[in-house]
Amino acid sequence: LIIGHRVVNQSLREPGEAVSNYGITALTGLTLGLLDPQRELPSNISAMTYTIVAMGLLSMISVLSTFGGPEGLVFRRERSCGMNCFAYFVAKDSLNLIGCVLKPLFYLASYFLWSHPRIAFSRYYVVMVATVWCTSGIAYFLSLTMGTVMAQLAAAILALVSTLISSSQNFPTIFKFITYAYWSLEGLVVGEAMELRGVWLITRCAALSYLGLDIKNFRFALSMLLCIGIIFRTLALLVMLCIRK
Repeated sequence: LIIGHRVVNQSLREPGEAVSNYGITALTGLTLGLLDPQRELPSNISAMTYTIVAMGLLSMISVLSTFGGPEGLVFRRERSCGMNCFAYFVAKDSLNLIGCVLKPLFYLASYFLWSHPRIAFSRYYVVMVATVWCTSGIAYFLSLTMGTVMAQLAAAILALVSTLISSSQNFPTIFKFITYAYWSLEGLVVGEAMELRGVWLITRCAALSYLGLDIKNFRFALSMLLCIGIIFRTLALLVMLCIRK
């Protein structure tokens, strides 16, 4: 509780940073909504991939400072005084849950103003929350194993390459399964397919067939995002425990 109270107080000292993060997120959603070339058509996979890249990158960049940079020095100092690593990690991660809930909301609120995807807002939102939570775990690991600049570069490359692999037909399926973007894309495509009726059934079948997806896998895709997030959070915690006092 003491560590959690200190983490909250530390975050409240920089309200401008939080406002900037949410403002950039909303502006990104507005921009991509305006640039959506096929706003009235379903199964616009390219628009979905743009969203996955944007949310993944915004999420990872914004949480790299949670354990990296100057915060790493604070952690080493506090640990030398006997601070519990697990409690520190849980407190930091719990505070970031607020961002996992709010960032997709800010993004989609502005995105839906101009774009009109067939997928229900609730399903889109759930997939984005799972994506942000997953990528924040990846960012924890990157920030603890790399320097600040290298972690930012790795996050950008990972978000881009992961999304390209997820929508490409030239990569073996096994490579797709280990990328967060594949499961995010599956969640969005399947979520949209569940909304299509009538004459749009042909389009639904074509989209699912092109990506090799199953309409019954919406919850499974969300589960995989959560599993990837848990795996990288566990790895990040192990790295913290290995850091010498």
